[in-house]
Amino acid sequence: MGNTALTKKGLRAIALNNLAAKANKVVAKATSRSTVAARKAALRADLEDFNVDRLLELEDKMSKFIDLVTLTYDEAFSVRELGSIEEAKHLLDVGYKVIEKFSPSMLRLLAAMSTFSRMVSAMAPIKPLRPQGFRLAQVASLAYLHQLLHNFVVTTSERFRLRVYILGRMVGLATRFLLTSTKRIAEGQPNSEKDWEQIQFIREDFQTLTDESLESLKVLLTSLAAERREDLLKGL
Repeated sequence: MGNTALTKKGLRAIALNNLAAKANKVVAKATSRSTVAARKAALRADLEDFNVDRLLELEDKMSKFIDLVTLTYDEAFSVRELGSIEEAKHLLDVGYKVIEKFSPSMLRLLAAMSTFSRMVSAMAPIKPLRPQGFRLAQVASLAYLHQLLHNFVVTTSERFRLRVYILGRMVGLATRFLLTSTKRIAEGQPNSEKDWEQIQFIREDFQTLTDESLESLKVLLTSLAAERREDLLKGL
Protein backbone atom coordinates (compact mmCIF):
# COMPACT_ATOMS: atom_id res chain seq x y z
CA MET A 1 0.00 0.00 0.00
CA GLY A 2 2.83 2.32 1.00
CA ASN A 3 4.71 1.41 -2.17
CA THR A 4 1.62 2.17 -4.27
CA ALA A 5 1.32 5.62 -2.67
CA LEU A 6 4.97 6.32 -3.34
CA THR A 7 4.59 5.19 -6.93
CA LYS A 8 1.59 7.48 -7.45
CA LYS A 9 3.50 10.37 -5.91
CA GLY A 10 6.44 9.64 -8.17
CA LEU A 11 4.27 9.50 -11.28
CA ARG A 12 2.54 12.72 -10.26
CA ALA A 13 5.90 14.43 -9.76
CA ILE A 14 7.06 13.27 -13.20
CA ALA A 15 3.83 14.50 -14.76
CA LEU A 16 4.17 17.90 -13.07
CA ASN A 17 7.78 18.17 -14.17
CA ASN A 18 6.81 17.37 -17.77
CA LEU A 19 4.00 19.92 -17.62
CA ALA A 20 6.37 22.55 -16.23
CA ALA A 21 8.91 21.80 -18.97
CA LYS A 22 6.24 22.19 -21.65
CA ALA A 23 5.04 25.41 -20.07
CA ASN A 24 8.61 26.78 -20.06
CA LYS A 25 8.99 25.94 -23.76
CA VAL A 26 5.73 27.71 -24.59
CA VAL A 27 6.75 30.77 -22.57
CA ALA A 28 10.21 30.81 -24.16
CA LYS A 29 8.70 30.54 -27.64
CA ALA A 30 6.20 33.29 -26.92
CA THR A 31 8.93 35.46 -25.44
CA SER A 32 11.09 34.88 -28.51
CA ARG A 33 8.25 35.92 -30.80
CA SER A 34 7.53 38.89 -28.60
CA THR A 35 11.19 39.90 -28.68
CA VAL A 36 11.33 39.69 -32.47
CA ALA A 37 8.13 41.71 -32.77
CA ALA A 38 9.43 44.30 -30.31
CA ARG A 39 12.70 44.54 -32.20
CA LYS A 40 10.89 45.11 -35.49
CA ALA A 41 8.66 47.72 -33.88
CA ALA A 42 11.71 49.47 -32.42
CA LEU A 43 13.48 49.48 -35.79
CA ARG A 44 10.36 50.84 -37.47
CA ALA A 45 10.12 53.62 -34.88
CA ASP A 46 13.81 54.43 -35.36
CA LEU A 47 13.38 54.75 -39.11
CA GLU A 48 10.27 56.92 -38.77
CA ASP A 49 11.71 59.18 -36.06
CA PHE A 50 15.35 59.24 -37.13
CA ASN A 51 15.24 60.09 -40.81
CA VAL A 52 18.11 60.70 -43.20
CA ASP A 53 17.95 64.46 -42.59
CA ARG A 54 18.89 63.86 -38.97
CA LEU A 55 21.81 61.71 -40.10
CA LEU A 56 23.02 64.62 -42.21
CA GLU A 57 22.54 67.01 -39.29
CA LEU A 58 24.78 64.79 -37.16
CA GLU A 59 27.34 64.69 -39.97
CA ASP A 60 27.43 68.50 -40.06
CA LYS A 61 27.68 68.65 -36.26
CA MET A 62 30.61 66.21 -36.30
CA SER A 63 32.46 68.24 -38.93
CA LYS A 64 32.09 71.42 -36.88
CA PHE A 65 33.21 69.70 -33.68
CA ILE A 66 36.34 68.23 -35.24
CA ASP A 67 37.26 71.65 -36.65
CA LEU A 68 36.94 73.12 -33.15
CA VAL A 69 38.99 70.28 -31.66
CA THR A 70 41.75 70.83 -34.22
CA LEU A 71 41.81 74.58 -33.58
CA THR A 72 41.92 74.15 -29.78
CA TYR A 73 44.73 71.60 -29.73
CA ASP A 74 46.75 73.49 -32.35
CA GLU A 75 46.60 76.50 -30.05
CA ALA A 76 47.51 74.42 -26.98
CA PHE A 77 50.63 73.03 -28.63
CA SER A 78 51.60 76.46 -29.97
CA VAL A 79 51.43 78.25 -26.61
CA ARG A 80 53.30 75.36 -24.98
CA GLU A 81 56.18 75.85 -27.42
CA LEU A 82 56.18 79.54 -26.44
CA GLY A 83 56.56 78.57 -22.77
CA SER A 84 53.00 79.34 -21.58
CA ILE A 85 52.49 76.01 -19.82
CA GLU A 86 49.49 77.04 -17.70
CA GLU A 87 47.66 78.45 -20.69
CA ALA A 88 48.49 75.29 -22.62
CA LYS A 89 47.03 73.18 -19.79
CA HIS A 90 43.88 75.30 -19.85
CA LEU A 91 43.52 74.78 -23.61
CA LEU A 92 44.02 71.04 -23.16
CA ASP A 93 41.16 71.03 -20.66
CA VAL A 94 39.01 72.99 -23.13
CA GLY A 95 39.93 70.54 -25.89
CA TYR A 96 38.99 67.56 -23.77
CA LYS A 97 35.62 69.12 -22.88
CA VAL A 98 34.95 69.69 -26.58
CA ILE A 99 35.71 66.03 -27.34
CA GLU A 100 33.64 64.97 -24.34
CA LYS A 101 30.66 66.70 -26.00
CA PHE A 102 31.71 65.55 -29.47
CA SER A 103 31.99 61.82 -28.70
CA PRO A 104 28.29 61.21 -27.89
CA SER A 105 27.30 62.81 -31.21
CA MET A 106 29.66 60.51 -33.07
CA LEU A 107 28.39 57.48 -31.14
CA ARG A 108 24.78 58.46 -31.88
CA LEU A 109 25.62 58.74 -35.57
CA LEU A 110 27.31 55.33 -35.58
CA ALA A 111 24.36 53.75 -33.71
CA ALA A 112 21.90 55.34 -36.15
CA MET A 113 23.91 54.04 -39.11
CA SER A 114 23.81 50.54 -37.65
CA THR A 115 20.03 50.80 -37.31
CA PHE A 116 19.56 52.08 -40.86
CA SER A 117 21.77 49.33 -42.27
CA ARG A 118 19.21 46.76 -41.09
CA MET A 119 16.65 48.37 -43.37
CA VAL A 120 18.76 48.07 -46.52
CA SER A 121 18.42 44.89 -48.54
CA ALA A 122 21.64 45.46 -50.51
CA MET A 123 24.39 47.35 -48.69
CA ALA A 124 27.25 48.69 -50.79
CA PRO A 125 30.63 47.07 -49.99
CA ILE A 126 32.99 48.85 -47.62
CA LYS A 127 36.69 48.37 -46.92
CA PRO A 128 38.01 47.31 -43.50
CA LEU A 129 39.77 49.85 -41.30
CA ARG A 130 43.51 50.29 -41.83
CA PRO A 131 45.63 49.86 -38.66
CA GLN A 132 48.33 52.00 -40.29
CA GLY A 133 45.94 54.93 -40.24
CA PHE A 134 45.94 55.14 -36.42
CA ARG A 135 48.70 56.42 -34.12
CA LEU A 136 47.56 55.19 -30.69
CA ALA A 137 48.61 51.53 -30.34
CA GLN A 138 45.44 50.49 -28.49
CA VAL A 139 43.23 52.02 -31.19
CA ALA A 140 45.32 50.48 -33.97
CA SER A 141 44.92 47.06 -32.33
CA LEU A 142 41.15 47.37 -32.72
CA ALA A 143 41.69 48.11 -36.42
CA TYR A 144 43.75 44.89 -36.68
CA LEU A 145 40.91 43.04 -34.97
CA HIS A 146 38.44 44.54 -37.43
CA GLN A 147 40.54 43.40 -40.39
CA LEU A 148 40.54 39.87 -38.99
CA LEU A 149 36.80 39.75 -38.26
CA HIS A 150 35.93 41.42 -41.57
CA ASN A 151 37.02 38.26 -43.40
CA PHE A 152 34.81 36.03 -41.26
CA VAL A 153 31.63 38.04 -41.75
CA VAL A 154 29.68 37.02 -44.84
CA THR A 155 27.20 39.72 -45.86
CA THR A 156 27.98 43.35 -46.67
CA SER A 157 25.35 44.49 -44.15
CA GLU A 158 27.03 42.52 -41.37
CA ARG A 159 30.42 43.91 -42.41
CA PHE A 160 29.01 47.42 -42.29
CA ARG A 161 27.58 46.94 -38.77
CA LEU A 162 30.85 45.39 -37.61
CA ARG A 163 32.72 48.44 -38.93
CA VAL A 164 30.55 51.01 -37.17
CA TYR A 165 30.65 48.92 -33.97
CA ILE A 166 34.45 48.88 -33.98
CA LEU A 167 34.53 52.60 -34.74
CA GLY A 168 32.35 53.19 -31.69
CA ARG A 169 34.71 51.18 -29.50
CA MET A 170 37.64 53.16 -30.87
CA VAL A 171 35.96 56.47 -30.04
CA GLY A 172 35.33 55.35 -26.46
CA LEU A 173 38.89 54.08 -26.06
CA ALA A 174 40.49 57.23 -27.48
CA THR A 175 38.33 59.43 -25.24
CA ARG A 176 39.41 57.52 -22.10
CA PHE A 177 43.11 57.78 -22.99
CA LEU A 178 42.69 61.47 -23.73
CA LEU A 179 41.14 62.04 -20.31
CA THR A 180 43.99 60.15 -18.60
CA SER A 181 46.73 62.14 -20.35
CA THR A 182 44.95 65.47 -19.84
CA LYS A 183 44.58 64.79 -16.11
CA ARG A 184 48.23 63.76 -15.75
CA ILE A 185 49.42 66.96 -17.39
CA ALA A 186 47.02 69.13 -15.34
CA GLU A 187 48.22 67.48 -12.13
CA GLY A 188 51.89 67.94 -13.03
CA GLN A 189 52.64 64.21 -13.13
CA PRO A 190 56.16 63.11 -14.24
CA ASN A 191 56.86 62.16 -17.87
CA SER A 192 54.43 64.78 -19.13
CA GLU A 193 56.25 64.81 -22.47
CA LYS A 194 54.91 61.31 -23.11
CA ASP A 195 51.39 62.49 -22.31
CA TRP A 196 51.71 65.42 -24.69
CA GLU A 197 52.84 63.00 -27.38
CA GLN A 198 49.92 60.69 -26.64
CA ILE A 199 47.48 63.60 -26.89
CA GLN A 200 48.95 64.45 -30.30
CA PHE A 201 48.38 60.83 -31.39
CA ILE A 202 44.81 60.86 -30.08
CA ARG A 203 43.84 64.11 -31.81
CA GLU A 204 45.14 62.68 -35.09
CA ASP A 205 43.19 59.48 -34.44
CA PHE A 206 40.02 61.47 -33.79
CA GLN A 207 40.42 63.07 -37.20
CA THR A 208 40.83 59.61 -38.75
CA LEU A 209 37.86 58.26 -36.81
CA THR A 210 35.75 61.16 -38.03
CA ASP A 211 36.85 60.56 -41.63
CA GLU A 212 36.12 56.83 -41.38
CA SER A 213 32.73 57.48 -39.78
CA LEU A 214 31.80 59.89 -42.55
CA GLU A 215 33.00 57.37 -45.14
CA SER A 216 30.68 54.81 -43.53
CA LEU A 217 27.86 57.32 -43.71
CA LYS A 218 28.57 57.89 -47.41
CA VAL A 219 28.30 54.15 -48.07
CA LEU A 220 25.05 53.95 -46.11
CA LEU A 221 23.48 56.91 -47.92
CA THR A 222 24.52 55.42 -51.26
CA SER A 223 22.78 52.18 -50.29
CA LEU A 224 19.70 53.96 -48.97
CA ALA A 225 19.40 55.91 -52.20
CA ALA A 226 18.71 52.64 -54.00
CA GLU A 227 15.63 51.97 -51.92
CA ARG A 228 12.59 54.08 -51.13
CA ARG A 229 11.91 54.83 -47.46
CA GLU A 230 8.28 53.85 -47.82
CA ASP A 231 9.27 50.46 -49.19
CA LEU A 232 11.53 49.88 -46.22
CA LEU A 233 8.71 50.63 -43.82
CA LYS A 234 6.36 48.26 -45.63
CA GLY A 235 8.92 45.51 -45.29
CA LEU A 236 8.71 45.58 -41.50
